[in-house]
Amino acid sequence: MVTQDIGRVLLNIINNAFYAVSEKSKVESSMSDVHYEPKVTVSTTNLGDMVEIKYQTTAVVFRSI
Repeated sequence: MVTQDIGRVLLNIINNAFYAVSEKSKVESSMSDVHYEPKVTVSTTNLGDMVEIKYQTTAVVFRSI
């Protein structure tokens, strides 16, 4: 996998995460008794010869290597 491919994968995952919280926000906002705060969190862990990247949203959890 080349650097451009990795960049595209990461961008796609981030776009999907923001889409997921946006869609959930639309659903939750239609319910007057529910307070929903969209959130996307990204964390990385150095695993020596690899890097672990975790994405978490208040709508869905994404995990990628």
